[in-house]
Amino acid sequence: MRPRPRLARVGARALPPAVWWRAYTAALRGTPAGRDAAAASGRRVPPLVTIVLLVEDRDLPWWERARAAVAAQTWPLREVLIAPVGAGVGVALRSEVADDDPRWRLLPAAPTWVEAADRAARTAHGHWICWWRACDVPAPEAIEALVAASAGGARVVRARWQQRGEPVRWLAQAQERAHPSDDTGIRPVSERPWTVGDLAVPATLVETALWRGRRCSFVEAETHLPRPACDPSSTPADPWLVAPALARLLAADPASAVVDRPVVEIAPEHGHRAFGATPSVWPAWAPALARWAALDATWPAGPLADAWARHVADEALAAFLADLERVDADSWASLRPEAARRLLPPGRSRDVATRLVALLTATGRRPDAESLAIAHRREEGVVPTRVDGDRVIAAWPELPDDLRDHPLLVLDDAETPARARLLRRVGDLVDLDVAVEHLDLAADDRPAELDLDDPGAEVLGAEVSPESARRQAALRVQARVPADRSTIGVGVRVGGVRRVAVLDLTPSPAPEPPRIDAGVTLATVAVEGDALMVGGTGDLTTLRLLDDRDVPLASAGPASNGACLPLRTTLFGREQPLPDGVQRLQAAAGTPLLTPELEARLPLELRTPHHRLTLRRGPYGGLQVQVAAPLAADELGPYHQQRLVDRYRLVERPLDRRTVYFETYVGASATDSALPVHDELRRRRPDLRTVWGIADHSRWTPPGAERVLLRSADWYDTIATAGALVLNTDVELWFRRREGQVVLQTFHGYPSKGMGRGQWEAKDHPPSRIADLRARGVDTWGVILTPTPEMTRHYREQYDYDGPAFEHGYPRDDALTAPDAPLTRSRTRALLGIDDDRVAVLYAPTWREQLAVRARRAEFADHLDVAAAAQALGERYVLLLRGHRFHRPAGVRGPAGARVVDVTAYPEINDLVLAADAAVLDYSSLRFDVALAGVPSVFLVPDLEEYARGTRQFLYPFEDSAPGPLVASTGEVVAHLRDLPALRAAWTPAIEAFNARYHPYQDGAATARVVDGLLAMLPDAGA
Repeated sequence: MRPRPRLARVGARALPPAVWWRAYTAALRGTPAGRDAAAASGRRVPPLVTIVLLVEDRDLPWWERARAAVAAQTWPLREVLIAPVGAGVGVALRSEVADDDPRWRLLPAAPTWVEAADRAARTAHGHWICWWRACDVPAPEAIEALVAASAGGARVVRARWQQRGEPVRWLAQAQERAHPSDDTGIRPVSERPWTVGDLAVPATLVETALWRGRRCSFVEAETHLPRPACDPSSTPADPWLVAPALARLLAADPASAVVDRPVVEIAPEHGHRAFGATPSVWPAWAPALARWAALDATWPAGPLADAWARHVADEALAAFLADLERVDADSWASLRPEAARRLLPPGRSRDVATRLVALLTATGRRPDAESLAIAHRREEGVVPTRVDGDRVIAAWPELPDDLRDHPLLVLDDAETPARARLLRRVGDLVDLDVAVEHLDLAADDRPAELDLDDPGAEVLGAEVSPESARRQAALRVQARVPADRSTIGVGVRVGGVRRVAVLDLTPSPAPEPPRIDAGVTLATVAVEGDALMVGGTGDLTTLRLLDDRDVPLASAGPASNGACLPLRTTLFGREQPLPDGVQRLQAAAGTPLLTPELEARLPLELRTPHHRLTLRRGPYGGLQVQVAAPLAADELGPYHQQRLVDRYRLVERPLDRRTVYFETYVGASATDSALPVHDELRRRRPDLRTVWGIADHSRWTPPGAERVLLRSADWYDTIATAGALVLNTDVELWFRRREGQVVLQTFHGYPSKGMGRGQWEAKDHPPSRIADLRARGVDTWGVILTPTPEMTRHYREQYDYDGPAFEHGYPRDDALTAPDAPLTRSRTRALLGIDDDRVAVLYAPTWREQLAVRARRAEFADHLDVAAAAQALGERYVLLLRGHRFHRPAGVRGPAGARVVDVTAYPEINDLVLAADAAVLDYSSLRFDVALAGVPSVFLVPDLEEYARGTRQFLYPFEDSAPGPLVASTGEVVAHLRDLPALRAAWTPAIEAFNARYHPYQDGAATARVVDGLLAMLPDAGA
């Protein structure tokens, strides 16, 4: 079992739980003697918090992370009450509660979450109480930020949250309306209208005495309401997110405040649903109707009742309208009057797409309603508009002709407000972003006219901001405003439409928690070549750039006027520019201070030959450095990218048959089958131009290839004109294969798991989403690469593909059986510091869709206790930890450092396969490559049954394609690895039979065959 985390933390320093307990236990019990003792000691007892951690069965996979999130809190905690929902959960958690810290308490199991939440509230001892689900992830400063916001006398404090995984649209809208993105800091809730987003339980802190004094109860508020008859994660009115108990409390006691920044990441689906799954919402329609009807009469008349009506109109009901293509006849019949009653009255809906779909629904025009709902989803909620005189009118191309001038298409002033955001103010110079919501400031090529409401102020210049939305440009404006002005009105006019935004020029600084003075002050920051030049006071040579895991990426050296931080790092023996990401500038003794002059200049944008840098004040002070690829100003941001996409799609250009474009893993690395194909093509035809797409300048590309940054104008031009494209992932929805253009799809793994139709159906995709996936994949393929004709059959069946195929081996695997494979093994082991007498074990788990947090990002599936395995195996073994490309580098280190090496970022997986003496795998297609190299494997698959019935499933039984022992625990893995000769002897016959079945064409010449075929498809390239 892993060591349990400690709970007590103050500021950035942790104290042993026993110390806190002895110091504060009497005072925390609230006894007069305890208070007197605390006063006599001269130490102020902070208002401590009770955290209630609600754990349902589907939250158990997230339990350890939830416990770690509690441990990371920077505010001292009174106690943590673990409230299991269901007797089985209580039993599972008994052994997990720390017995060395008296503040961990496991409560008796309750049958429902509302009963568990109420029981915990009745037993809480803290001044404040905060409920979390075990699948929600609070930031380390979450409690600290909430408590700080109560300083003005608030007894209920709420904060922004963000969603994990693919966002639920209605939740995103509710959150934005509860906490508009242009708001910062802390403010009373009375300064804006109520929304149902205020009533979400996550990130809500309630004074315990208030909760009990008002006799609040989740049970009482929920018992008279219908319970969902289906999976509540698919119900658009999840009671956890719309809690009547909070509504009653807030209506009775309005002393509340809001922290308008995210402090918790919530998982509406409890983190159990596979990422990207889109189950139909219609099984929840009848329960939702009943719940809405019951809640209609629940809210006190006034602002909360109005907020509830807006919530149903714009958010809850909108979730059903967005899925119209899957509505059944009975639900359609009951939906029509509901849409007319709740959405069509004037002023009821503030979402133009929702009210248009509602109009079409109410009038029975289902095909038109479906078409508009699908178009709005594809536009990701962006509303295309046009200006007609003094009106802003929605202008979807999919609109029926008879509705193009319908009054419901007109967006009023409230729907198209101007919003301004202050970037910086230095003296009388002000930089700001200003936009009009739902209005393209560049529509019809009419420039926006700007004016300021102060006669002493003037606009000095404006350009499109990189913060713009896809089709609605914001303007980055520089203005001169007298230094004594605290507000300024910014007017924006396009045609006859004029909107005004009032901008506060004196925002309150964000509160900063206590920290140790680092003795370093930063005064100036500039760039010189590929380095950051820093000036200031103190020992600036102790400065380092740290990533979000506190791993140093660059260290400062002395310079003539301060210190020099090279924006380069060495990764596995190769020096490279820093990769994209957000880094933190840290001194050896702590966070450096910033001079007021430097802080006033932030955010500061700088550019080097290989980077675009944005310097901001960090959440805990100091300097945060966002590193990005150096795209040009007219390539930055969604708005400029949409313009480049439109040009790509609409402008025809002749193909250049002598240009071949390569891209693997969306520009992350030059590898996979595309790499040997490139090298063989260069060897045979050095006259051809080969171009490799890269995400940023830290990515390696092979000799002879030109490099082009993804999303640059040159990149769009290249993929539009290249005679051939060699890819291993799907393209974007806007991509189209030109007439005569060859697209070779190599894929990136041996086919063994669900794909195509089987996976789409397992994920419950509607027809429109399947059409989009086909448009990004099979519809673009000119030829596919498969290892055998048998595997080609799977692609044809799963994708209805009838095009050509190169089906006689993978080029990427030629290296595994090449004559120089032993040299590659020796070179790689030397690079990783592995002596010849040590045993290297490659641990490479694949990703789990239910653990994904967003596209191309997932939690690490750590069924193997790496530290324990390293300790048990001893000094002679080294574990090579290789995360999936959807994992970030895990940063795990064993007890002796060199026993565990994180090779997630190592650029070539074949090198690692050859360097390994054994492998620990699960469902990854890497097992086919490992077997081809003759490396014995142990398959750690404790979740085989769950995985097999998930959305990935298998094309053929997993056991038939896993030549090694299948085990379920770290101990079993260690037992097999301790006796490698026995493992090898037992499974060598199975590996040989496996290779004969699955690798009949891996004879070292697969690359030559593929290049033969590719050149044959490019007859105009010449010889």
